[in-house]
Amino acid sequence: MRGIDPEIVYLIKSVCAEDAVIFCKVVQQRMGRTNLIKVTVDTEAGITLGQCQDLSKKLSDIFYRKNIWQGNYQLEISSPGVEKPLEFPYEYRRNLGRELEVTYEISGIPGYERGELIAYDEKILRLRGKEGEIDIPLDHIKRSNLKLQW
Repeated sequence: MRGIDPEIVYLIKSVCAEDAVIFCKVVQQRMGRTNLIKVTVDTEAGITLGQCQDLSKKLSDIFYRKNIWQGNYQLEISSPGVEKPLEFPYEYRRNLGRELEVTYEISGIPGYERGELIAYDEKILRLRGKEGEIDIPLDHIKRSNLKLQW
């Protein structure tokens, strides 16, 4: 895996912003003679397949016109996926009412909670678990994941 030229990252971010899409990351991998370009995006409401397709077409057109990659390349536009840890404010807002697993540390003491996300603001999130409600300061969270019911 190689880093991508900052100008190309800026270009991708600009196209995302035009479409009100949140840019998460981009990685480049060499697969034989083909460059695989993986762009991960999202929106406040969750990215749709149609939005990914539109973004793919726009970026492909720009890459072609500007001759950004010599030779073969494959562009992959996708969502972060449900297994991705929550880290951005919009992800917490979008998942209000859902169950989370949160690992945190306060004053050097590790903690773990699992429960329904019932409130969120810029400083804390509130979970309702088996033992009642707990407020966890965001700056103490080590990892938080959506716990899906399969």
